[in-house]
Amino acid sequence: MNQRVSLTSKLLIRKDASPREALGQVALLFGISLLALFFEIVMIRCIPACVKIISFYTNLVLISCFLGLGLGCVIAGADRTPRVLRSFPFLLLIELVVLAIIKIIGTTAVEDEAWGEWLWDWGWDKLNLIPAMLAPLIVFVLNTVAFVPLGRILGTLMERFRPLPGYSINIIGSTLGVSLLAFFNLFGLGPLVWLVVGFGLLMLLYWFMGRGMPWLIRAVILLILSLAVIAYSMRDTIWSPYYQIKLNKMAEKLIPEKILEAEDARDIGLTFMMVNDGYFQFAMNLDPIVIQQVSRNATLRELLSAIHDVLALPYLLHPPGSTLILGSGLGNDVAAAVREGMVHVDAVEIDPVIAELGRELHPENPYGRPDVDLHITDARRFLRMTDNTYDLIVYGLLDSHALFSSLSSLRLDNFVYTREGFAQAKRHLNQDGIIVVMFSTTSNFVGQRLFHLLDDTFPEKTYAWAWESPVFGYGFNGFVAGPRLDKFMLPPNTAIKDITEEYRGTPRLDLPTDDWPFLYLRSKSISTDYAKVLLILLLASIVFTRRLIPQARTIKLHFFLLGAGFLLLETKSITEISLLFGSTWIVNSVVIGAFLLMNFIATLYIMIGRAILKIQWLYAMLAALLIINYFIPVSHLLLESSTATLFLGAIFVSAPVFFSGAIFAMSFRETDNVPAALGSNLLGAVVGGFSEYLCLFAGFKALYLLAIAFYALSLIFRKK
Repeated sequence: MNQRVSLTSKLLIRKDASPREALGQVALLFGISLLALFFEIVMIRCIPACVKIISFYTNLVLISCFLGLGLGCVIAGADRTPRVLRSFPFLLLIELVVLAIIKIIGTTAVEDEAWGEWLWDWGWDKLNLIPAMLAPLIVFVLNTVAFVPLGRILGTLMERFRPLPGYSINIIGSTLGVSLLAFFNLFGLGPLVWLVVGFGLLMLLYWFMGRGMPWLIRAVILLILSLAVIAYSMRDTIWSPYYQIKLNKMAEKLIPEKILEAEDARDIGLTFMMVNDGYFQFAMNLDPIVIQQVSRNATLRELLSAIHDVLALPYLLHPPGSTLILGSGLGNDVAAAVREGMVHVDAVEIDPVIAELGRELHPENPYGRPDVDLHITDARRFLRMTDNTYDLIVYGLLDSHALFSSLSSLRLDNFVYTREGFAQAKRHLNQDGIIVVMFSTTSNFVGQRLFHLLDDTFPEKTYAWAWESPVFGYGFNGFVAGPRLDKFMLPPNTAIKDITEEYRGTPRLDLPTDDWPFLYLRSKSISTDYAKVLLILLLASIVFTRRLIPQARTIKLHFFLLGAGFLLLETKSITEISLLFGSTWIVNSVVIGAFLLMNFIATLYIMIGRAILKIQWLYAMLAALLIINYFIPVSHLLLESSTATLFLGAIFVSAPVFFSGAIFAMSFRETDNVPAALGSNLLGAVVGGFSEYLCLFAGFKALYLLAIAFYALSLIFRKK
């Protein structure tokens, strides 16, 4: 018994706590830490899918979660624990209801010329009453408020522990929370499962705290209401690792009813797919024989023939040979390649659910052909890992319009259209091979940028055309480049306009690179509308902080700056690893897990062993590793084993976290105000999240220099 009491005294500040009480406090802290990270990732995953415009404001959900948790920690109080915990599901329910309303009503359409794309929800069946620029503020405020209760109870529980043991328990719980949602994503489970699990764990905590049946009844009611809201707003929805997908067999909103009738849609096997409430792809039978059988409507036959010609065009530029299609989606490009007699096709698609839907729904069954091999992976990763060469490489409208992670500024297609990306594709061309890039854009500068990217890769060997759809009305560009382009002339087609000289004479804008991969930004800057929203969100963060923490000195600047540096490193590392291994949610989970593991090891090093290095040396080693990361690209770590590559890369980019974690642990052990220190650290992460936007004009490598500055300032304020 004495040994057990001794263990309790080592773990808890309240040395008179019994072993049973100590175990209960450990379980409660572990559970709250798990739930905090679990619900944080759930909201990061759900909100951009519910309100599409949020996906264009990277880190918004993440920042609001950190802000809510941080403010809650700073204002923590032991006497408020039960009521605070009870308010979380109620506030979360309010947020879910508002999100459902925004999703159902729809936001107004906004076009931002600087982004080269529309910021819209395709609200054909919506009222579109909510101003698009107001939606981010609504989401930011609601999500911040919802997470304050979890932060408050987290700070309260942390205050009962000695700092480092409590922090270690927090890290272990957080790691399990991230792993749990990664597991759900791996098996394609959606928000209903996430919320059932999350609220189920919350009710276990209610029971564990001995609050009785009334609390459990309230929790069950809130659970049912939340699930009803989610079920209604997400009805007929399929969840992939990247998208919220909806299918429609009758695309009357895309093709007017006077042109497309239900019987026509059945004849061509049409499936219309939307992701995150925006049009994405279609699958239909474009076999010329089938098109001619659609005899009821000459306009429809003309439209289908035009779509057939555009999709078939890349495969008419080269005699039948080996073909690589990047971004094969539901399989339209693969079907066109098969129709035109390509000898063998390697099809690359990052989303396994979309590829499986293509297998099941595409009327021509292109993925079922023996001469087609489907690869579920990232386009850049496939190019990096394969030894195959091709006669024809086709970029099949590879334009995701979706972020792969709210922990990063990256879109799924960011690293595809860069100097390095095209140079990598060039190495896989046969001697007389060509590259064809198909693209749809509403802004001319995006097409011009793609032309100059290819023209840099193949000087004077690049050709460009444009096609204006008689129904869709969008500009479809095509770019052809390769060492023997002059042998294969563009087939005559009155609907296609040669714009090569027009593009060749345009000014060369900043061309995307792996350090600055932003195809859709006109220049290295932040657009005015974008900056306005970010400024409003920053002001909202300040208002929240000032309202809940009237005295600014409550913020501990040393911990604040450590938090800013940590989150900046985390988002930067996800960017780097995505180049090495591909833009996948598994990669996200491994990187986040590696960061948490490094933090845990560093905490154990400070807690259990004697610190061999003084804190000044820890800072020196941290700076040295950041400089090494700055000058040595993580792509140099490529190994034959993909698993070994992923974990080696994760260790490489997360190695600085060991030293930053040791610095935090050493400082945290000495603090006299645990909630304020932890809250300040989380609030600093808010600044780190906003700082990641600097990459839009400075590039990603510059973020390492900013991280060094954050840590240098933290050393200065530690001395003070």
